[in-house]
Amino acid sequence: MFNVKNKNFINTQDWSKEELDYVLTLAEDMKRNGWRKTVEGKTLAMLFFNPSLRTRTSFEVAMYQLGGHAITLQPGKDAWGIEIKEGVKMDGDAEEHIKEATNVLSRFCDAIAVRSFPKFQNWEEDKIRYEKENPDFGTNFRIFDEDGIIGLPI
Repeated sequence: MFNVKNKNFINTQDWSKEELDYVLTLAEDMKRNGWRKTVEGKTLAMLFFNPSLRTRTSFEVAMYQLGGHAITLQPGKDAWGIEIKEGVKMDGDAEEHIKEATNVLSRFCDAIAVRSFPKFQNWEEDKIRYEKENPDFGTNFRIFDEDGIIGLPI
């Protein structure tokens, strides 16, 4: 058995073949033998900066089938707008910074998932542009992996 806690599927390059085999075998077993209430009593906060059909549906259904609860927040629509850039003066549409928002959510929820594509057109182009504009983005946000973030935009 492998400890895959706090790992994500942003890319699988950080996963060993054995870890991937373990997760796929576990998924196959769950599909064949039914769902266990592995996250019973747990809450997942999902921050969706972009529209979603399959991702949102699959996460909500999975949390329900596994005994947990998912809360979907759409910053700027049904929740305060959230700023993701460092050092930005908060005088626009955003009411708080992502670091503050995730710290608050982490007090109430067991895990946080984020769906965000800056332009929502081409993920690779957005990633390159965003890394140039925010060179410390990955460094600043890796600390949240330990607090339960399942996915990050970059």
